[in-house]
Amino acid sequence: MRKFALAILMPILLLSFTATAQDYSDVIRISRPDDLGSARFISMGGAFSALGNDIGAISMNPAGLAVYRHSEITFSTYYRATTTNTNYEGFQGSDYDGQLRFSQLGLVSHKNISNTSHFNFGLRYHRTNDYGFKHIAEGSNINSSVVDQWLILANFYAPNGESLADAGLLYEDMANDVGLIGYNNGQWNQYAGGAQVTQRQAYESSGGKGILGIDFAVQTDDTWNIGGSIEIPTLSYSTEEVYSESNYDASSSYDGLTWTNRYSLTGIGFQLKFGAIFTDKEIGRISAYVHTPTWWNLVQEGSSTLVGNYANSGGSTTSEQPFNAFNWQMTTPAKFGVGYAYVFEKNGLLSVDYAFQSMPFASVRSSEFPGSLDFINEDIADFVKPWHDIRIGGEMRFDQLFIRGGYHITTSPFTDDNQLASQYSGGVGFKDNRWGIDLAYSLRTRNNEFYFYAPELVNAVSRSEYGHFIVTTLYFRI
Repeated sequence: MRKFALAILMPILLLSFTATAQDYSDVIRISRPDDLGSARFISMGGAFSALGNDIGAISMNPAGLAVYRHSEITFSTYYRATTTNTNYEGFQGSDYDGQLRFSQLGLVSHKNISNTSHFNFGLRYHRTNDYGFKHIAEGSNINSSVVDQWLILANFYAPNGESLADAGLLYEDMANDVGLIGYNNGQWNQYAGGAQVTQRQAYESSGGKGILGIDFAVQTDDTWNIGGSIEIPTLSYSTEEVYSESNYDASSSYDGLTWTNRYSLTGIGFQLKFGAIFTDKEIGRISAYVHTPTWWNLVQEGSSTLVGNYANSGGSTTSEQPFNAFNWQMTTPAKFGVGYAYVFEKNGLLSVDYAFQSMPFASVRSSEFPGSLDFINEDIADFVKPWHDIRIGGEMRFDQLFIRGGYHITTSPFTDDNQLASQYSGGVGFKDNRWGIDLAYSLRTRNNEFYFYAPELVNAVSRSEYGHFIVTTLYFRI
């Protein structure tokens, strides 16, 4: 019975990314990088671990820094336009979000050691993730209301009218404060609902993740390129979700509700990266790299507000629940990758990369409240699987002009999801003796499903996301 109740309770945390408590989606969100970086890196799908010589590739494989034969400064910006389409109970929804952002700034310092060897130092900051996103989902539900879920949990965990807050049912306690549910005649009762409830969710997220990197690399005998990086990632992420219901039955005491959840998460981490590239004119370029686990220190806070709108009178009643700042720690797993590239002299190149990360090895904890987050580690073990990352890219050269294309696919890290996240990209570049400019376009597509509340009570919302990225990179030899 407890497992059945938890099966209903967990989707409260998962109804969107705006849950005001930790859940394992935070681990995935922080671990998964977007394809942000230099225009050349993006236009080739990020298939750069065996190539290097690009500031956007150093964070993937630090050995790519060793390929530089000159000092350079690089600057990148991007524009993102994201369109999201939803389908809920046959009703279509659409929303749009667009932002112009700084993407990357990097410096490479080159020093010759001998005629066949050199040492390079790099300093860079780049944005790895853009969390800007919006969606609207709306439809008519003939099966249930979110109040049904609150009623079920109240009767299960507090059957004798015990304190809902003491039972850990904060949202149910808010529903009781508002009067949507109440204890009477030996059981919890429901005072709002209907046979055809109009349900709507408006969701918005913002923020991003960036990395400050210090890099070292050496090339020996024009054959071996070896590098390492010290990285300090930073995170800023916030969401607002407004869920509403209306069109309750005439017998209800209320004609609707509005439930608003706000959530913010900030953090700083530490990670080391190491890599190597072997170069042979006959067989091509072979790479391998490893990223250590990332150790994060995170702070989150948020709030939840529930408003019940009275029937007939036009008035309302409100319950608010602030969530004070909470410190916790997270360790994301190590990542391993290999790559191969072949350069057709001055005509062009082809490159392919593969990476693997075993997400079930992720873990969270709280030094303030030991053991309080153990349930998330259990969920990671049950609901998260390793993910695989494949990148393919190519470049054609026509004197000073370059034409590029790429494709990137990533498997889902969720055990119940076999969808692939795909990204298509292309771009052009111009290179002179002392400077160059690159332009890239990338299309990211993702399809998934989510639930307003417990999937036992409500049908899924289908969601399709189309992210368009236009990136510009300008670089100068110094």
